[in-house]
Amino acid sequence: MKTKNSAVFRFENMIVNLLATTEARGLIDPAAVAGPETGSRFQFSIWVDDADAVCSDLAAARSDAAQRPD
Repeated sequence: MKTKNSAVFRFENMIVNLLATTEARGLIDPAAVAGPETGSRFQFSIWVDDADAVCSDLAAARSDAAQRPD
């Protein structure tokens, strides 16, 4: 699938979404979009059955890796 701001490639067990940096803030807010001078920039999206439970588990482990879904 391809749009003006992204291209999505579906593999057997993975989806790769290439997104224009101008659109990244909408996906990672409130985190900041890294500038090109900082090196690699990417985000992992993982689907789970109970996002709230996984976020709570990550918070309990003091991880800042989780962003709760809207």
